[in-house]
Formats: sequence, structure tokens, C-alpha cells
Amino acid sequence: MSRRTDGSLTLAGRLMAERLERTLDIRNEAAHQQAGQAFLDDLRPCLHLGGGLAPRATFSVCSKIEINPETEAVSVAFTPQGWAIFRAGLRRRGLDPVMGTS
Repeated sequence: MSRRTDGSLTLAGRLMAERLERTLDIRNEAAHQQAGQAFLDDLRPCLHLGGGLAPRATFSVCSKIEINPETEAVSVAFTPQGWAIFRAGLRRRGLDPVMGTS
């Protein structure tokens, strides 16, 4: 997967792309799950468990992802657990608009 640098991807799209880059070429299911878990483990230090939702051991990150084929615009609907992961990804970048650090 090539990484776009023109700023057209949203932060949510970038987070999903980071996860896909770690798992895209893995064909073995157990190895795929391990790579996905490693991605989440890398975000764990950035999770704000005191004021947010602590993710369960197994959960869906998104309830819906849409990509417009004409514009390549990405639309993501996070589950509550996915929202916690997304905010952890923002904090890893030094951003968190909910906490006022953008």
C-alpha cells in the first residue's frame, strides 16, 4: 500500500492505513491477528483509560468504512472502542481535540 503525502487522507484514514500496512500481506490468520494486536499494543501507552473507554480484549474498531471511488475520500464510523483507539492514535501524534491539545 502506498502512503499518500498530499494531506488528502483524514487522520482516521491514516490510522486505518497504518493498521492495514502492518497486516495487509499476512496470509496466516494467527500471524495476522498477532500483527493487529501488536499495532494496538503500540497504542496502549496512549490510551486514556481514566476518562475514556477501556477497550475489551476483542472488539470491532469500526462499524462502517466507506471509500468514495471517485474522490478516494474515506469515511469511518468508529465503535466506542474504536474511538478510544483513534484518540490514542491522535495522542501518539501529540493531538487530542477532545482534551484540547490540537
